[in-house]
Order: sequence, then structure tokens, then C-alpha cells
Amino acid sequence: MPPKSENKQYDDTASIFFAISILAIILIPTTLSYLKKWKKAFSDVYTGECGCDACRAKAKATQLENRKPSRFGYFKFGLYLLVWALMLYLTWVAYHRQTDTPVMFDPYKILGVETGATEAQIKSAYRKLSLKFHPDKNPAPEAAALFTDISKAYDTLTDPDTREKWELYGNPDGPQGVSVGIALPAWLVDAKNTSVVIAVYVLFLVIIFPTAAVCFWNSQKEKAHNQLNNKTMGHFFQSLRETHRFRFLLDIWTLSFEYVQSIPVRRSDEAELLAMKDLLPSDEKMNQQIRKNMKADKNAQQGAGMHPLRIKNPMLFFIHLSRLGDKLSPQMRADLNLFIKQAYQHIFGLVEISVGRAWLTPTLESVHISQMLVQGVWGESARMGKVTDLLQLPHFDEKTLAKAADKGMKTPTLKTFLAAPEEKRENFLKENFSPEQIGDLKKVLDRFPSDVTITSVVSSNDEEEKT
Repeated sequence: MPPKSENKQYDDTASIFFAISILAIILIPTTLSYLKKWKKAFSDVYTGECGCDACRAKAKATQLENRKPSRFGYFKFGLYLLVWALMLYLTWVAYHRQTDTPVMFDPYKILGVETGATEAQIKSAYRKLSLKFHPDKNPAPEAAALFTDISKAYDTLTDPDTREKWELYGNPDGPQGVSVGIALPAWLVDAKNTSVVIAVYVLFLVIIFPTAAVCFWNSQKEKAHNQLNNKTMGHFFQSLRETHRFRFLLDIWTLSFEYVQSIPVRRSDEAELLAMKDLLPSDEKMNQQIRKNMKADKNAQQGAGMHPLRIKNPMLFFIHLSRLGDKLSPQMRADLNLFIKQAYQHIFGLVEISVGRAWLTPTLESVHISQMLVQGVWGESARMGKVTDLLQLPHFDEKTLAKAADKGMKTPTLKTFLAAPEEKRENFLKENFSPEQIGDLKKVLDRFPSDVTITSVVSSNDEEEKT
């Protein structure tokens, strides 16, 4: 059994139940979520919509990445074990506190008679128990204590006033004062621990909380309201122009402060990127565009020089749009993942700058870039919002689009593809895809928003017009 508090005037059982409740509310849902993530990480069942090799490889890579324990992962696991052990210990303490709680005085139960027994029945029961537990009859040590309770129960039930008080208030002495406590542990209110409690209070209030606040402020003061670094937003503000289109935005965006700080530049990068050159569509044209940007936008060049990321980051972007990330080395693939992970937030920063200045062209161009990023498509026609639908489907590529056009499906878009006669569409799928690939296509098409119509209503207030 756990040791009882030395402070006999204070019952801290309520504090234990309060702590158990708080821990259970926090631990149970978070632990279930934690176990669900681990179950997903170690499950070999593929749950994606598309069953193509690229999607399966990406899901497998993500799964393997989630299996790798990090320092924070070890800390989190140990913290869960520690807190669960604490809650189980508190539950064990609360259970024993409840079992050790003294039973309320019940004279009927002590004498072994039913509630409402007559005085004769009470006296008869008292005589029988006296013969058994009276100290003169029973020398056992516990007999004296039992006989004291028996005598008190007999006096309570044979005195009409005392019996009435017990039946009304549950106590032979009448109504008792109500004791209201707070859920604080006994050691916290013990006078012996006053100096320690004050020291801990001062430690948290004067040292720990202010230090945490200062650290948080230092981590946030360099960030704008959108969590981008102030240097990045300053770079966007100084470099962005009203006439800037895709080529200039790409040059500005890919040299953000976060990219410069987080994406490494290695000697082996140049050789690997050159090896990818022939796989990228219009790769030479892309390099020409970047060189043209570097000459035309002098403001973007001030203080930057010929930074290696000025070539590497756009190349990573185009590799993503060409869906060739699986052909990169593990190091370069990690750079690509880091680049894509932060890309949308940076594009949104460009949109904020251009919208704040009421510039339509860079705003629309930034939106087009975000579409390309999410859809994973590349090309001048794709950038302008054309011929992108089918490229988002699994197993479709430029060659397949060309075959669709040859089959008389007009402009090969998702809408026209679905509008084609079913027999022609089915024959096209059977000629170009395997049964497994057709299954992937149909599974995605069932969830794909193929025909979205947007309507607008213009209304006016007649009273305001008259005014």
C-alpha cells in the first residue's frame, strides 16, 4: 500500500482523481493516434487510389521514412511510457485509497438487525453479541474494539432522540459541517514544504516562463505573418515587378532565404543535373530563359551573384513537373522533397506581394505555378492551363496524348476524353494500357472532378443606386 500523508487534516484523494482524469483525456486519444501512425508505417497494405509504380514507390518511400526513429521519436516514445506509468501508478494509489476508506457507522449492520427493527429485537441482538465479544467473555484484542462499536450501536438505537438523528442525518450526533476541499496534493499544502513550493513557483514564474517567452520571440521575430522569413519577403518585395511572368517569378522564387539556408550545394550536383538534361523536355530552352532573367532583372541580382541554386532549384522544379524524381540519387531526391515541401508557401508569399500592389499579371502567373506544382505537369501549354487534365491521370504521358488526338478525340482533355463515345474510349484504353493500368485509371476517374461548372449572379441594391 502507498504511504499515507503525514498531514492527517487534509485528504488529497480528489487531487489524484483530478490528475487521472486530465491524463486520461490527453493520453488516450493521442496514444491511439500515435499507434495508428505506427500501424500504418509498418503495414504492407497499399491504400492509395492509384496503383501505378510511381505512386507505389512514393508510398513505400514515405512509409520507410516514417519507420526511421529520430531523436524526437525516441523522446516521444519514452515520454509516452513515463506518463502512462504515472497514470497507472495514480490509479493504483486511488484504488487503495478507496479500499482503505473507513466504512460509515451503521448501527443496524453492526448489530445484525434489519432497518426499522423493534426495541426487543435490538436488545436480543445486543445480548447475543455481548456474550460473544464482551472483554470478560472474549480476551481477544480485537474483541474490545468490536464491543465498543456494538455498545455505541445499541445506545444509538435504544435512545429515541439519537436514533432519530441517525436516521435523518446519518450520524448519531446530528447534522455535521460540510467540508469542501480543492484538488491539490497534500505535499503542496503541507506547511513543511512551503519554502520548496515558493522556490518552485519563483523558478517557473521568474526564470522558466520568461526564458521560454524570449526564446519563442527570438524564433518568430525573423518571420513574417505567413511564417516566411522576413528576408524572403523582402527579397520578393524588392525583386517583383508588375510585368513579371513565369520566367522571372521562377528566378525570384527559387532563391528565397529558406532555400539558400536549407538546400545544400554539392560538387556532385552539377554532374547529376547534366545527366538529367536529356530527360527534361525543352531543357535547353529553360536554361536560356534563366540566363535571360539574370540579365533582365538586375534588382534580383544585387548581392546574389551567380548562386549555384539559381540553376539547381529551377532544375529541381522541372524534374518534379516531369515526374522524374525517382531517377535522382537519394541525396538529390531529399533536396527535391525539401524544395517541393516549401514551394507552395513561397508561391503564396509572391501572391501576397503582387495582390498587395494590385498587380494582376504576377498574381495570375503565381497561381499558374501553384497549379503546375500540385498537378505535376510541365510545358508552355500546361502553364497556360491547357492540356493538363489527362497528364494528371496515372500512366498518361505526352505520347498517349498524341495517340488520343490521332484517334479523333479532338483536343485531348479530360472533358473531351470522357465525352468521347464509350466504345471508342474503351478501345483506346485497351490498345494503350494493361488491364491493371485501366483499373488504376477508372479508380482515379471515379473520384476526379471532370466537369465543374461555376455560375455567378450579379445583383445590386436599388435604394443605393437611387441615392
